[in-house]
Amino acid sequence: MREELFRRGIVQPDRLEEEVKDRAIISQKREGLNNPMFEEDEGLWLQRTRFIRDYLTDFYFAHNLPIELLHIIVHGRGRTAHGPRRARRACTSIQSWPRWTCCSTKLSNTSCCPG
Repeated sequence: MREELFRRGIVQPDRLEEEVKDRAIISQKREGLNNPMFEEDEGLWLQRTRFIRDYLTDFYFAHNLPIELLHIIVHGRGRTAHGPRRARRACTSIQSWPRWTCCSTKLSNTSCCPG
């Protein structure tokens, strides 16, 4: 999902990492850490930034890309022995699908989605 955001220029990798760091520092302050460099070990910091990075990826994806693209990524539609090249092509043409062609109620229900 993150690669798709980068590929489409929705967010740049360095900008995402900057936002992750900023939000991680804010969350440390919210938790009452006065000197985070010494009060939180590296493992907790990495866990915190991983959670925030995943959250931001979900946020940017949900607010900028269609649910149908999520179905393609999650279920690996279009992948072949030649790799994800065809999946990438399918992702670019997904904008032309009518909104009613894919159900958005359950990710596990792919029977109603175009394939």
